[in-house]
Formats: sequence, structure tokens, C-alpha cells
Amino acid sequence: MLLFGGIEGLAVFHPDHIPVSTFNPPIVFTHFKLDNRDVTIGPGSPLPKNITLTDQIELRHFQNSFSLEFAALQYDPAQRNQYAYRLENFIDKWIELGSERKATFTALAPGTYTLRVRATNKDGDIMSQQAVLRMVIHPAWWQTILFKILVAAALVIIAFAIFQTRLSHLKRQRVALKKQVAEATHEIEKKNIELETKVMDISARDNEIQAQNEELVAQNEQILHHRKSLEEAHNKLKVMNNHLEELVQQRTAKLEFTVQELDTVVNELDRFVYSASHDLSAPLKSVLGLVNILRNEHDPDKLQTYCDYIERSISKLDNVIKSLVEFSRNSHYLVGHVDVNVREIVAEVIEELAFWPETQLVKLNNKVMPDLVVKSDPERLKVILHNLIGNGIKYADTMKPSPSIWIESFLEHTTLVLQVKDNGIGIRESDHARIFDMFFRGSDRSKGSGLGLFIVKETVSKLKGTISLKSEYAVGTTFEIRLPA
Repeated sequence: MLLFGGIEGLAVFHPDHIPVSTFNPPIVFTHFKLDNRDVTIGPGSPLPKNITLTDQIELRHFQNSFSLEFAALQYDPAQRNQYAYRLENFIDKWIELGSERKATFTALAPGTYTLRVRATNKDGDIMSQQAVLRMVIHPAWWQTILFKILVAAALVIIAFAIFQTRLSHLKRQRVALKKQVAEATHEIEKKNIELETKVMDISARDNEIQAQNEELVAQNEQILHHRKSLEEAHNKLKVMNNHLEELVQQRTAKLEFTVQELDTVVNELDRFVYSASHDLSAPLKSVLGLVNILRNEHDPDKLQTYCDYIERSISKLDNVIKSLVEFSRNSHYLVGHVDVNVREIVAEVIEELAFWPETQLVKLNNKVMPDLVVKSDPERLKVILHNLIGNGIKYADTMKPSPSIWIESFLEHTTLVLQVKDNGIGIRESDHARIFDMFFRGSDRSKGSGLGLFIVKETVSKLKGTISLKSEYAVGTTFEIRLPA
């Protein structure tokens, strides 16, 4: 008991009997500033009415730096109220402000956010009431997905036009060269026929001389000398004829080899143009053509074949679109930070890839410890693992005794180290510097869009990590990703 003397006697009380305040004060927003300037209320302003009565504020892309003031309506004493805020889709935890009644945000990306403010009463108890304000920051026209898709489409069309022009020029050169070869061959054959005619004439003359020689055995040595001269000329003509035939054969073989080389160049250009531009356009054109055929086809067997062709074309187009969607989602969605069991994520990816036909030929080894848990973005980790393990399956060396892929992970201080190793066909050293470039294909076996490793690098960068490569051709490849844990 505490006793205090006064002129009217004693004032007595017990500290345990002092009641604790259970008052739940309401919280309201009191002020809104853009770039440290007061915002006027009225038409054309982000505040159509007083901030206290507003539940949503819509801003343009350049109005992304602002501050908000708020207050708990309790006055006995107000300085003992403690405040905290959380901006959903930007800050996932509560930020304690103490008695400060102001929250400031700068350079927010376009998107939708929800600001929540809570407070304690004068006795320090956190109250259930919260002030909630929805913030919508609209993107600029050049930040929209439609604008980026249009830019990408324009680049693809320009590249296709350039390569198509070059291809047409080479085809015209090929036709002209074939024409020249045909004309040269015809001229050589004509000369060969003329030589054969001369040889036949000389042979006939030789026969005539031989007949005369049989009748004029007794004639002088001059006739014998003419005969020997004619025989020598005959032999020389034979040698010349044989030499000309060899020259014709050599010339023809050389021209045929040149034509084959040109055919090879044209075929390589055809494949390059196909991989560079038809990854998107060819499947669509193929589907349209097959649909037109289906309209006039009544044979059930052929109908099934055409349907299979359509399914493969759509599947290929779907793979390209999935790669583009993964790239787009990685660029625009915020990074999540939740508890992730790394071994379980690896197991999920392996289970998804188990239905690939190539997976049956490769042994997948999940070497991650069962209790390895980190805070990261599970969806982005799956994108990284799916692309790296999928590449290991696609480029496995099935001629080796045991084609395998090993997935390992461990912690180094506050860094998660993730390794994907294989004993596949490997990557040439000359391709190491470009292997993460967009649309680059480092192997003749590549049938993809050329976006997989590019998306992996962009995703790792989004998670503020790094990726490195160690590979030896015909031996194997190791990718190492280091992420903050």
C-alpha cells in the first residue's frame, strides 16, 4: 500500500489495482504529400476528397514518391501511442515507427499496393483497428507488356526480312551457277565428240594405209616412214583424247563439288532462318495449312496424321510462348521471401520431368540434404532448376555407360550454393561467353527457342544471385548458382 499525507488525511492506494486501458483508438490518415508538396483536393488531383475520407489513391508513373501522415485518436496522453506500417506487395513485415506519425515512399514501381497502419494505446497494447489505404500506380505506356511485345515482334520481322532477302540472293546465284555449269559441260561434250570423230577418221585412214602397205610391201621406205608418222599421230591423238577426258572429268567433279558446297550453305541458311524466325511463325502457318487440308480430307488415317502434325506444331509454339511468359513473369513479378525446402523443390522438378521420353535414359540424383530450408522465391527456384535439369536431360551423352545428373546444395554462411552437374556432351569453350545470350543455341542437337539459359540468368539476377559455368566438351557440364539465403 502507498500512503500520502494531506490536509484532509491520508490518500491510500495499491499499485496492482490501477486499471490498464483497454481503449481501442481509431486510426485515420491526416495528410498526403507528393514529392514533399501538399496535394490539393479537387478534379484532376489524386485526392478527389479529403484524405481522411479516401480509401484509394490512383497515381501516374511519375507520381511514385510520396508520404502519408496518420494519427490514432487518443489524447490522454497521445505521445505514448506507438505506430507501425506495412506496404503490401512491397514490404511484407511491419515497420516500427515509434511515436513518429509519417511514412515516406520513393521510386515505387508501377503496381497496386495496400498501406496498413496500426498503433498501440497509451499502455502499449497493439490495437486491432488499422487504417487501410489502397495505392494504385499506373505504368507509363512504354512500361506496358503490349508495348514490349510489339517491340519484340518488330525486331523479329526485321530480322526475318533481312535473312529472307539474303537467302533469295543466294538462291539466284545458285541457279545462275548451275546454268553456267550446264553450258560448260555441253561445250566440253561437243569438243569431245569432235575429237572422237577425228580419231575415227584417222583410224580409217590408218586402216587404208595398212591395206595399201599389204599390197605395196615392196615399195620404198618413204611409204613406211609415212605409216610410222601416221601411227605416231594416232597415238598422240589418243593421248590427247584421254587427257581431255580426264580434264573433263576433273572439271565436272570440281563443279559438282562446288554445287554441293552451295547446297550445303543454302541448307545451313535455311536452318538458321527457320530457327531464328519460324520458332513463332512456322507452327502457326503449319497449323493453318493443315486445317485447310483437313477441310478437304476424308481418309481417317490421313486425318489422324494431320491432327498429330497440328499437335506437334502447337506444342512447339507453346514451348516458345512458355519461355517468353517465364521471362515476362520474372521481369514484372516481385520476388517472394518464404521458407523453402530445397530438396522438396528439386524433387518436384524431377517429378515434372519424369514423363519426358529422354528422362528414361538418364539417372537423376537428388543429393540435397532433407533439412536444408532457406528464405527465397520457390517459383523462381523451380524455373531455374527446370531449365538446368531439362538441359542436362536433352544433352545427355547416351553413349556413356551411365548418363547421370547430380543436384547438390549447401549453405556457405548466408549464401545458398546450388549445383547442377552432368556427364553429358558438354559445351565447347568457344561458346562459354555466349551461352547465356538470348536465342543462342550452342549445340547441333538444340531444338528449343534459345531462351532457356537466358531466362535462368535473368531469374538468378532477379534473386540478386550469380551463376557460373564449368564445362568440357564430351566430358560434362556444371552450373553453380549462388543466392542470398
